[in-house]
Amino acid sequence: MGLTACASGTVEDTSRDRNPPQQTTEQARGPATQAAPARGDDDGENAIAAADVVFAGGSWAPTAQTERTTPAPTARPKATPTTPIACKSAVYWRAPSHARSTLRRRHQSETDEKRYVTFEPDHGGWNNIRMGMETAALFAWSTGRILVLPAKARLYLVSKAAKAHGPFDFYDLDLITEGGGVTTTEEYLKERTGTSVVEGCQDEHLASCKALHFKLRDLAHTVLWKPRTDFLVLGTRFGAPDDTTTRSIKKHAAGRKLVDVDRHPSHNATTIHFATDAKRDLRFLTHFYTFMRWARADLGRAARRVARDELRYRREIQCAAAEVIDLLNEKANGKNWTAIHVRRGDFQFTEAKVDANAVLKAVDSVAQDSLVYVATDERKRDFFAPLAQKYTLVFLDDLATKGSKLQAALLEDPNWAGMVEQLICGASPVFLGTWWSTFTGYITRIRGYRGLRSTTFYVLPKYRDAFIKKSKPVGGAAWWREWPTGFEDIDDDHRLFAFAREMSGHVHQDWHDAE
Repeated sequence: MGLTACASGTVEDTSRDRNPPQQTTEQARGPATQAAPARGDDDGENAIAAADVVFAGGSWAPTAQTERTTPAPTARPKATPTTPIACKSAVYWRAPSHARSTLRRRHQSETDEKRYVTFEPDHGGWNNIRMGMETAALFAWSTGRILVLPAKARLYLVSKAAKAHGPFDFYDLDLITEGGGVTTTEEYLKERTGTSVVEGCQDEHLASCKALHFKLRDLAHTVLWKPRTDFLVLGTRFGAPDDTTTRSIKKHAAGRKLVDVDRHPSHNATTIHFATDAKRDLRFLTHFYTFMRWARADLGRAARRVARDELRYRREIQCAAAEVIDLLNEKANGKNWTAIHVRRGDFQFTEAKVDANAVLKAVDSVAQDSLVYVATDERKRDFFAPLAQKYTLVFLDDLATKGSKLQAALLEDPNWAGMVEQLICGASPVFLGTWWSTFTGYITRIRGYRGLRSTTFYVLPKYRDAFIKKSKPVGGAAWWREWPTGFEDIDDDHRLFAFAREMSGHVHQDWHDAE
């Protein structure tokens, strides 16, 4: 089902989110957001249809199964030797779980039709784009669809080399493409329309892709799910959640409409398309796990493993970060160094744009030794003079020496700098970040993966210990920080293997454990 007309709305950055999140049980409300200046064009008020159907029933009855042969029983998969990792200091992941590939084979065994997920990248900065990408990728994996990689374009704040990027250019594509679960926009268009011509995009800003995005919408069932108002439940076809899990799902939804994806009218569509239109709140500015929930805990566990183990920065970025981490460990001489992220540039949340003395006070409250790595968009080094009087400060530019992996990476693509810094800060013994920043947010998730939650803090005093407290996502989309749900309880290999066996048809189990 396609749309008869389409639109692109006002372009907004993360910092210009119109509706601030709701107060949590353990946190004070953050500062109110300010009105966003318009960036981009408006193509009409009635461009996207207002109606979209959600599951309105009162039960979680599983959907009818397609009549196809269940995959033959398989022997327990052997452990696959991993490629030696020279840049181990940046590693926070494990080998991909067998549950991922087994689920894809299960889906493929039940239909001969190729089914796809297309999406429009967010119009904001890189970490806004990343969040939407993760959502689209995990939705595709969970529903057995092929993920269509967006066409290249110049992305907002990701154009330092005047270079077009596909959002997945920054990731290890070998991992993403393994198993045939992805395709390019060009290949998708050729499959659906007979021509691989991509209109607009290329070396132009993302806004120039409107014609392409309209075409993608017309070729698909364009869903109108909004993270603020809708909460997706995936995988009910493999068994309805038990009472405990149902209660947990409703609590997690926090008043949003529950959408049973396996019973939604889009379920049998050849393509499901996620549009981006900020004026209509069609913007996947959220963490995948605050917008989607899996009916079975084992399926959700496997999905979060995919996010950690396969959706990761490319090797050049990892190795540049590892080089810096090793150097900082050497400089620290066996002591614990501290990393800080100080957001000062394109950022509307004035409460979090603190002065240098406030940063110094925050560092004093958690630093264990004198070496401090500074990740910042503040251009004036003098801003950090109060810290420099007491601590030894290190900046990324200081370390991009001739012949280093870092220098080579930044020459290859200057946009990698921020990603390198996220990995550095993710590995630091102690970290202080910026509240409301999605850049800091991803750092804290990496630190959660690495078991560093207890030494992860925020500069603002009233939020300083928010990450180390016991907490769960509340208040809808909850984008403004990362939550333990994203990284906790994902390495139960016994349960993941049992799930993989069940999906392969080797055994059948109808059990559920609450997430």
